[in-house]
Amino acid sequence: MVMKFMLCLDGSKLSESAIPICKSLAEATQAQVEVVRVIEHEPVNTGEAYSGNITLPPGISKHLEDEDRRLLKHLDEIATTLSTPTTTRLLHGADTAKVLVEEATMNGVDMVIMATHSRGSVGEAIFGSVAQEVTKSGVAPVLLVHPVHSPVPTRLPVGAYVFTSDGQDLGKLQEVTARQIKVEDDAGHDLWLDSSDVATIEAGRILLHYDASDLPRHLVPAG
Repeated sequence: MVMKFMLCLDGSKLSESAIPICKSLAEATQAQVEVVRVIEHEPVNTGEAYSGNITLPPGISKHLEDEDRRLLKHLDEIATTLSTPTTTRLLHGADTAKVLVEEATMNGVDMVIMATHSRGSVGEAIFGSVAQEVTKSGVAPVLLVHPVHSPVPTRLPVGAYVFTSDGQDLGKLQEVTARQIKVEDDAGHDLWLDSSDVATIEAGRILLHYDASDLPRHLVPAG
């Protein structure tokens, strides 16, 4: 029987550190791989007359469709780096763990693979509590990969602009603590982020590991 792996990504570079491990294991076992990512908005519903469906305004509908296509294209690009049979799927839902468990159950996967932050806590995943919830569900064994990446820069310049990996300007760095950074956006709102999410400093700009669409799940409480 052919084994099935489900590789879970969240759009961050750290989550993609699980790709080489998944690739090696899939090659060794000749397993099939499904590369998935969960996003919160529901699939675009164009609606049908008298069906009870609600048609989204054209502008919003096109934006969501474009976003889905962009994210799925990225998953497809990742799939080409794996040498065993690989499929991709963009999943939708606000409860990421629930969506992943449902997908794993439906496809009868033999292993779920995802990355974690390297902080020594086995259940502390990039997905927040998602890894814990998927593991507790018992749907399949969960392989948590601790990424190896460059150390967080020790001297972050206060006043520098902070950008996500896809170029979104989040605002100016206002404060740096042992584990957090505070960023003030253009509207004067404070954003508290985990300092371990800083990827590098380039041309005086602070770059994060993840893109703008994943910012909400990376915000942390002040202090």
